[in-house]
Amino acid sequence: PFVTRRITKTGLEWRIRNLPYPKDVYSVTAESDGTLTVRTTNKKYYKKLAVPDLERAGLQPEQDRVSFIHQYNTLIIT
Repeated sequence: PFVTRRITKTGLEWRIRNLPYPKDVYSVTAESDGTLTVRTTNKKYYKKLAVPDLERAGLQPEQDRVSFIHQYNTLIIT
């Protein structure tokens, strides 16, 4: 899997390519250490994503503001 990060007009976005599983397998959670954790229920993928833009501002990621979709073997986290 290949991770890229983008800054859009409305927020931050991560794209993780080459993830072939359906959307209901993935779980994205905002952790108390200021990272986003991506994991699968079948234990095939686990990744902690740092959020340096929020760290600089002294903010933590909030779970209710994190969303994700899966299309074309790409997991898109916003």
